[in-house]
Amino acid sequence: MIEMIRQFLGSPVVLGIWITVVVACVLWTLRDLRQNNAHLPTLMQWVWVLTVAYSGPLGVARLLFLGIRIIWLVCERERWPTNSTHNGLAG
Repeated sequence: MIEMIRQFLGSPVVLGIWITVVVACVLWTLRDLRQNNAHLPTLMQWVWVLTVAYSGPLGVARLLFLGIRIIWLVCERERWPTNSTHNGLAG
């Protein structure tokens, strides 16, 4: 059974399909970040792109279900006054 799974996952066809899905996921992520989340810092955008490139559709699911909350928190934090102690800096 394990050998059948190894052969299936090691198949060039499965690898080609996985690469195609990952590329589509990365392209979707880039489009989404540029159109809907352009306000995010560049580093955060790159982190999401690399996360999706590494994990494919699982990374997109993570972006959709967890990332939206993180993005929302960043947006809320940007609305905080920068000249108060809310920015987390001492002094």
